[in-house]
Amino acid sequence: MGRPTTQDDLDRDLAFWKNRIDDLPDLRWDKVAAVRRALGQGRYEVAPRLDRILPELHNDVGVLCRRETGLGEESPPGPAASDVQVQ
Repeated sequence: MGRPTTQDDLDRDLAFWKNRIDDLPDLRWDKVAAVRRALGQGRYEVAPRLDRILPELHNDVGVLCRRETGLGEESPPGPAASDVQVQ
């Protein structure tokens, strides 16, 4: 599947990604505010958290980009995450 070629293709692709975004959990603004305060005060250690978060981020991106979910959902537009080569 390549770039959308018609308005219907574009609408379908946009609807697919909107649904994927809508399925993401809500952002906890109280935590965002607390981390911002801690960063501003120099009390937030970033390195240890990155070591824990980066592997999780890889999984989250994989969930968003996978072609087949096994749940009967349609495949996302574009190449599968496994088809993309990072250099």
